[in-house]
Amino acid sequence: MTTSQANRARSGHATALGFALATLGLLGCSSDEAGADGTDGIVSAGVDTGPGVTESTGEVPSSTSSGDATSTGSAGVTSMTPDDDDTDSGPPPIVLDVNEVPKGGAACDEQAPTIDFVEPTMVMVLDHSGSMGGSFSDPVLGSITRWNALHNAVTFILESYAPVVEFGVKVFPSDNSCGVSAGLDVDPALDNDAAILSSIPVASSTGTGSTPAYEAFVQGALSLVLEADPDRPRAALLLLDGDAGCAGSPASLTFEIETLFQDHGIPTYVVGVDIGTFTVADMNAYAEAGGVPLGMPGDAERFYNATDTTQLQSFMDDVIGDLLSCDLELDPAPTHPSLAEVDIDGSQYELIDSEACEAGDDGWTYSVEYTQIRLCGAACDAYRDVQQADVAFFCPQG
Repeated sequence: MTTSQANRARSGHATALGFALATLGLLGCSSDEAGADGTDGIVSAGVDTGPGVTESTGEVPSSTSSGDATSTGSAGVTSMTPDDDDTDSGPPPIVLDVNEVPKGGAACDEQAPTIDFVEPTMVMVLDHSGSMGGSFSDPVLGSITRWNALHNAVTFILESYAPVVEFGVKVFPSDNSCGVSAGLDVDPALDNDAAILSSIPVASSTGTGSTPAYEAFVQGALSLVLEADPDRPRAALLLLDGDAGCAGSPASLTFEIETLFQDHGIPTYVVGVDIGTFTVADMNAYAEAGGVPLGMPGDAERFYNATDTTQLQSFMDDVIGDLLSCDLELDPAPTHPSLAEVDIDGSQYELIDSEACEAGDDGWTYSVEYTQIRLCGAACDAYRDVQQADVAFFCPQG
């Protein structure tokens, strides 16, 4: 489907979105797979979490876990496709004896790749409803509107990350009621900060209309599915201060968020702007459906709930940091996983265990056995800066 066809399809659904994408030839869902509002979702593929990796002595074992590792193309999301239905609670830390055998003097086989950074695509769906004119705490100014705080946070994120993230934006509503225009307000592109900031309402705007979050999210999801480069990591960022209203219910929004993740591997990050307690359950449902919730199951809040401008900017910074993956795919897997070097901009980083990586130590570790490495601490920061890493795997000495 071409972009112009996608836009025509959008226009046809603008007044009754409901995500009836079967007319676009994208769906094969049966009636029992329909959403809570009786409509079909975006597409279908599924993202499963398979068995964890095993402890290794540095050699690739003759038999590995029961699934083949596959990348979903999303932001740092890697799934396993298991051969059966067995799953466990998650991968244990990968432990390698980094001193097990001395390495030879040259990289062996053909395994000395240069891995380039791939800029991700993110569509921001922003709430500009009437309630966004409510007051919001600011440590410097004392009290500003919620929209003013959100505008400041978006400005901060764009100034920081526009050169390395393809940002697009959708603001709702598009009128004083429940209107949502077809397509995005600004399509994703690098260095898109000026275009986005000139498109969204000014910081002093007080907000207007209702909360057609469902309808706006559908437009953002359509863009990510139909138009964004599938070879780039893709994600949605939903920022709002209350439940979905107008034609779409919270249940229907949850269903579409879940469909985008389960069927396309595209996660949705959910950030609340001073959310009241009566909407926490729905916001948790959005975050869990999006595949990248905050905290652990059972926590009171699974979404990013900002109550002041400092928190809001910090949460958005965390989201973009998570999107800018430092996981590097390896193909083929190395024969001697512990005999490796990672060089970024002239600096070499050592292999560390996964627990040290989680603690923020500098170096790299295997995040998937042994087809993906994760850069940690300063190595990750350097990779994002220079957007390139050199990885060399060696044979044992002699």
